Amino acid sequence: MKLLFLIITAFSIARAAVGPDITAAIGPSAIESELTFQTKVTLPPGEQPTDKNIEKLINFHIRFLLSQFDSSWLAKNVGMRKEEGTAVAGLGRLESYKVLSIQKGPLGLEITYEATTEILVNDKILRPEEIKPIQFYLPRDPSQFYVREITDSLWDEQKWIYYYWQPQIKKYQHLFTGKNTVDWVTAQIKGRPSSDPSRAIKMGELKKVIENQGELRISLLLGFDNGPKDIKDEGRKCFAGFKNYLQKNGFVIERFSNRQSAPFAEYVKPATLNSPQIRVSLSLSASDVDMPVNFARRARSAFENDDIVAYLGHSGLDKNLDLVRLAMLSSENPNRPDPIKFKKSYQVAFFDSCCSYKYFSDQFLLAKYKQHPDPMVNRVLSEIGKMEVITYGVSVPWGTHNREAYALLDPFVNFGKSTPNELKLLDVLRTIELRQNKCTYLINSAFIK
Repeated sequence: MKLLFLIITAFSIARAAVGPDITAAIGPSAIESELTFQTKVTLPPGEQPTDKNIEKLINFHIRFLLSQFDSSWLAKNVGMRKEEGTAVAGLGRLESYKVLSIQKGPLGLEITYEATTEILVNDKILRPEEIKPIQFYLPRDPSQFYVREITDSLWDEQKWIYYYWQPQIKKYQHLFTGKNTVDWVTAQIKGRPSSDPSRAIKMGELKKVIENQGELRISLLLGFDNGPKDIKDEGRKCFAGFKNYLQKNGFVIERFSNRQSAPFAEYVKPATLNSPQIRVSLSLSASDVDMPVNFARRARSAFENDDIVAYLGHSGLDKNLDLVRLAMLSSENPNRPDPIKFKKSYQVAFFDSCCSYKYFSDQFLLAKYKQHPDPMVNRVLSEIGKMEVITYGVSVPWGTHNREAYALLDPFVNFGKSTPNELKLLDVLRTIELRQNKCTYLINSAFIK
């Protein structure tokens, strides 16, 4: 049988580079880098090789790196010691790709492409401007691939396999045939030049904000782990922990709701001669469900009104802080969502959830210039003002949520006349990292200015 062979003139798509209004990510254990590789991928049945479909497919394809970049086998392969943990790299946004050819393969239309994606690399294995090889697995047909034996015993559905698969398990690799074909890819990682180590959280900017609005405003958005029906849910433990933390720091409760499915409390620390009034909104709601209306309304309010916004909960594999989804669910008419009107003044955002560097920073960074590939994102956003965006490169455990947040919050809940105009960002991030286990989760921050 003659094989139909199509060669398409090579073309490429490049995303907006990090420009003067967006600083590169910086972290105490993370080197912002770029990953470049070439491989093949099969279009889903019935899809045409349009620019939009190809870009969507490549973005989905590279998600199969998430579990590998935080795995013991890859950590060992790149020379990390066992005590250094498993966080090899954090996957970031697709920066550019080039289609080299499109041809009919055994599984359908097969695209050969070269891509460059932004990643965070553990500084134990890479230095700024250093170049090294790295190898990993990618499925040839990501939309059809499914080998139950190498995925999670609980989250074993095909739609989750890119996040949980373990392709390195030798005894199941004989199953990698047909639609489950897997490629062994040799790629290159290149460390980017060091970010400015003197970067700081701008407490002086917050002092100006306090003068204008009369207080410092903090929002703590907590999500459930298993759900509101579980009275011993990890989210409830976090909520109780924050209540104790705020009371120990001199806050008094001003209003509250004990609704089991969505408790809320607002705390105030009255002004003194040496410190301003500080208001903290503490809420717990279901963020990891199909229609998280309460959470969406609270998140919108936080982004529109508060100076420090922290989310502690599941990432939902990107959907829990999806800006379009939040805008739609928090609008009177979801079909005509009202824009999220971010504050124009300085804000600090902390997204304490798994792989938030990949899932959330991309939306906020691209939204700055309204250049997100999804036009709906650009429509529902007012321009972001100035925001420090703190994220994690890899998965983080529930057990460290509160300790991490306390480390970030301490300077803010004790804000006063003696507060310096700048807090060195690396020192703040390092303090958070030290509250975790003995390894890094690649905490980092990028600044939108």
